[in-house]
Amino acid sequence: MSEQKPEPQKRVDESWKARVEEEKRQQQSSAAVPDDPPLPAPTFLLHVSGLVAQCWAALGLAPDPTGGPSRFRPNLARHLIDTLAMLEAKTRGNLEPAESQTLQEALHQLRLAFLQQQKAAPAGGKGESGGKTAAERKILTP
Repeated sequence: MSEQKPEPQKRVDESWKARVEEEKRQQQSSAAVPDDPPLPAPTFLLHVSGLVAQCWAALGLAPDPTGGPSRFRPNLARHLIDTLAMLEAKTRGNLEPAESQTLQEALHQLRLAFLQQQKAAPAGGKGESGGKTAAERKILTP
């Protein structure tokens, strides 16, 4: 007589899936801060575009990022333009054609806008330039 042993029944534990999903939700909710959204990968053009946007705000031609009124801040605008010019000089020959062209075009537009804003600024007031002469306020050019 052969005794047949009943095959043990397989028990599938499906609760682990629910636990894993819950852990994922907790990790995502703890990592996601409402005021700190994920950012794109850093690139040269992204860095340049950030500096350009800051410069437009300093020129008074874009909304102030702090929510204050837009105003022409020549020292800050000059500093940002000079920073972009320094980047152009230091990276010359090492950029892709699109990066180089974008940087050159941005510098050209910003320099023209700076001159226009400077002409439109009240002539009598010293503003933020501190009463410096035109030679002292010169923007770097290649």
